[in-house]
Amino acid sequence: MENFNSEKNPGGIESTLKDVALYNKEAFVKLDERLAYFLTRFNQEFPVKYFLRKFAAEAVIFMQFREILSLYGFGNSGAVIIELHAMLEKSAMMQLPKMLGKDDKSEKVIELLFEKKNLIDIAPIFLSYGIWSAEDIKFISKLSKIRNGIAHKNAKLISNALNDGEEMHFLDIRYLLEEYDTIEHIMSTLIIMMKIFEYTSPDTFLLISQSSAPPATDNTSSAGEIESCVS
Repeated sequence: MENFNSEKNPGGIESTLKDVALYNKEAFVKLDERLAYFLTRFNQEFPVKYFLRKFAAEAVIFMQFREILSLYGFGNSGAVIIELHAMLEKSAMMQLPKMLGKDDKSEKVIELLFEKKNLIDIAPIFLSYGIWSAEDIKFISKLSKIRNGIAHKNAKLISNALNDGEEMHFLDIRYLLEEYDTIEHIMSTLIIMMKIFEYTSPDTFLLISQSSAPPATDNTSSAGEIESCVS
């Protein structure tokens, strides 16, 4: 295996690989800090006094957000946005036939009718059912625009969503995303997904959303806690 040395060819592949290695090393150093920040934000949104609701959110995180949190921990904001959009779209698409169908046969028909639709197409249905709010739709619209901007290297879409519409080159998308914190996108997506599950599993989530069990332990967070979890 060859060792790369950027000094041999400052403008060549060795220099690029050195930059990539440095970027990832710096990202790794900030991993614990980022995950600790997520934990703090999570505990703010899901306080211990609503223990069962918090437990439900933790279950959704465990089942569907682990890869997203890995990407967030390393500061890969572009990949976080794409994964959030894909996961929310898939979850909504999977639950839509159950919402609209009366039996297995009708669910299959509905599934076929919507198989080529996207998240923006079906979002108004969830709004009309009272599952999502107007604010949820607004967030989904923004998430979709950012996702499309990233996927298609569309600088105008990205700039309109994140940079006040200022003119930028598509190669600058990377640098803009490196400075962009996706924590609120993660939290909003989690909450919106929980609303879907609350509607499709009412018996379970009615209890969860109305519960106010007392805290069993003091649930504080720190970078040290996160470090012990990931080491």
